[in-house]
Amino acid sequence: PKIQSACCLALTNLQRGRLGSQRARRIAEEGGIEAVLMALKNNASAADVQTTGIVTLRKLVSEDAESTETFLRNGGMEALLHALGTHPGHADVAEYGLGILRPLVCHTKDMPERILSLGGTKVVLKTMQLNLARVAVQEFACDIVSNLAWAMEECQAQLISETGIPIVTRTLKAHFDSPNIQALSFA
Repeated sequence: PKIQSACCLALTNLQRGRLGSQRARRIAEEGGIEAVLMALKNNASAADVQTTGIVTLRKLVSEDAESTETFLRNGGMEALLHALGTHPGHADVAEYGLGILRPLVCHTKDMPERILSLGGTKVVLKTMQLNLARVAVQEFACDIVSNLAWAMEECQAQLISETGIPIVTRTLKAHFDSPNIQALSFA
């Protein structure tokens, strides 16, 4: 796992700087997304690999639609939800994992249905519940829950049946001083 984690970190650092977007595309072209996904799948119990792999993927997947498609086509959503489900209380896995999930839920047409079919609503709520103090986790999760509930009645029903209302209410109370969380909790 140490080599896998170090390699993911190296790919993350190779994306830094003013040429980061070009470098990220090159990493994707060289099979970097598939390699990171393989590292996640082969080291599911290693939180350090999950964290560095997800950080690397967050940057790669956010660069362009082609990288996002590569991520999704190669089991990225399944690997991401597995990482979040295996390490729901690990704050870095939660923050960076939900950071990947958030734009996918908000901007990908079939994503709510896919997340529902993969049990992702339960994973998001559990991650949210176990990382109450981490503001970014709560912001991302509230936005994801809001978009899932808005997109499909089935998602809304699933979120309600999985105690989504008390979890969001608890977040709202715990972060009364965060305008972003307050706004997202009402959405």
